[in-house]
Amino acid sequence: MKSSILAKKFFKAFENYYNAASILENKSNEIELVDIIYPAAYLLRHSAELLLKSLICSYATEQSIIIKNKRTYLNTLTEEIYLEGHSLLTLYYNLLKVGSSRLLTEIPEDKELIKMLKSFEKKDKTGEYYKYPISVKNPSSKIKMFKINEIEVSPDLGKSQNLNIMIDDEKVFVAKGYDREIRENIVLLGDIINKLIVYYNGNQV
Repeated sequence: MKSSILAKKFFKAFENYYNAASILENKSNEIELVDIIYPAAYLLRHSAELLLKSLICSYATEQSIIIKNKRTYLNTLTEEIYLEGHSLLTLYYNLLKVGSSRLLTEIPEDKELIKMLKSFEKKDKTGEYYKYPISVKNPSSKIKMFKINEIEVSPDLGKSQNLNIMIDDEKVFVAKGYDREIRENIVLLGDIINKLIVYYNGNQV
């Protein structure tokens, strides 16, 4: 498979997830649903991963893309770069390697972007932080995402709950005010994507 075609496939997937995340994030300001903002963050994070993989394939037009034993990797002159990983920081470093392996193309290292990626990586290295309500390594680390007690969820677990909280003596919907961290991460992911998309200026898919 030619790298340009694979790059377009990843880019199309990026657009789909990014647009879906944008719709959910915007709706979280209109619809009183406590659980809509977390899927939005997950989709946005996944779209950043797809964008990075699209860029890697786009800059690898003179490299060999190999799909073997259900794995996809780029065979550069010095090493094999696999696309299966989920770490945004690792994928960015792989992008730098691929961009620097071509004779006429070199991607300059963006220290500000690396700092942003490292910051986000501390929270979500594998893309699973917003995917599950608990963590195997630290089961209580994400409990605030679903901060409910037994009275609120029982006896009818299948019944929808309209959960609101009090913030500064004002009734505020959970998705709007409770978890400020998720809003900050969404902004950070948006900034990361805006920085990455610039790499397409000289290397359009």
